[in-house]
Order: sequence, then structure tokens, then C-alpha cells
Amino acid sequence: MTLGNNKIVFDIFISTGLTLLLTLTLSGKPVSAAACTAKGGEASYNVSIETSATYIIWLRMQASGNNNGLYVDIDGQQCLLAGDSTAISSSNWTWVDYTNGNNSQKARINLAKGNHSIKIIGHENGVKLDKLILTSDSSCIPENFGDNCVISTPQPTKLGDINADNKVDIFDLSILLSRWQAQSNNERADLNGDGVVNIFDLSTLLSRWGS
Repeated sequence: MTLGNNKIVFDIFISTGLTLLLTLTLSGKPVSAAACTAKGGEASYNVSIETSATYIIWLRMQASGNNNGLYVDIDGQQCLLAGDSTAISSSNWTWVDYTNGNNSQKARINLAKGNHSIKIIGHENGVKLDKLILTSDSSCIPENFGDNCVISTPQPTKLGDINADNKVDIFDLSILLSRWQAQSNNERADLNGDGVVNIFDLSTLLSRWGS
């Protein structure tokens, strides 16, 4: 995935209702070291960086009781424990940009131009994640779904390909459902351009499924 203006956003898997959601279930905890040891559940992503810079990692998280941390592994060489603070709500989504439960220890990574791998790895059971943003814009603080921090996105190559990865699949469906009933003339999930995300857009996406 490549986005312009040094802003990269990952929409995570669908789980329940209309919420984009990744919940990692553990068989054991990873060890925080140079690279995270993947003993728990994990989700992997590849990203193409157009400009070398220091990137801020923002995660939209929800705790499960006292469980409130996720590991972020960068290129198998750097492991960050994101969040891990009791300040993360178990009933509302919270944007987190810090590590080790300390708001002064910001999640920052230096990424050179080129391809990189990002892994989200479970630290504790039940922690939820529905969006991750990498940005070199230190003035951007995500709000709601973080759309204010994503000012430039690739254009889809085919109808139904909402995330512009040249496929119409579960990732596009998850984005569409997360934006259900959203009303905007610039809403990318509004596939038929009638100003609202609804059953007609879902029907369009499903008709292009797998293309």
C-alpha cells in the first residue's frame, strides 16, 4: 500500500457489526526485544515508503478490562509496545501514539524510502484495533476515524476497490461497512455516488467481488 504526502493508513479486518476490528487472541506473549517474537495472534502488512522520514505511529485501540497493549514490529528489527496504559478505554475507541504506558514515550520510527513490513502482534488477550496510521506530519492528531490525517489517497483502479489495492475483497467490504450510512459527496465507500453509503453500494461491491 502506498499513499501520498507521507500518510499511510491500514484498515483492519472486519469482526462484528459495522466496526472495523482486529482482536488478537494469544497462545503466549511475545518477548519485547529487537524484534517481536510472534507467539500470539498477528496481522502483517507491507508498505511502500515514498520519502525517508520519521513516522508517527497512531493506533485506534480499545482495551479489554486491564488488557491494553499491542506490539508493533517494524521489519523484524524493532519492536514497540503500543499503549499499555489504563487510560485506554474499554468502552470507547482511543487514538494512541505512545509506548510502554508512558504518554511521553512516543511511538516514532525512522523509515527509509522503499518497502517495509509492519506486524501487529498480541500482547494481551482481547485488545482491539481498528485502524493504524503512519504519518510524518507531527501536527496531525487523528479524530474519529482519523480521516483528518489522511489527506491524500490512491485512486481505485476498479469499481468496488475502495482501498485501491487492485482487488475487490474483504478489506473493501470492511471499509464500506464501517462507513455505513455515512453521507458525503467525497465518501469513497459511496460507490454509486448518490451521497450516502447504503445497500446499493454494498450490492455494487458484491457484484464486483473477487475482480
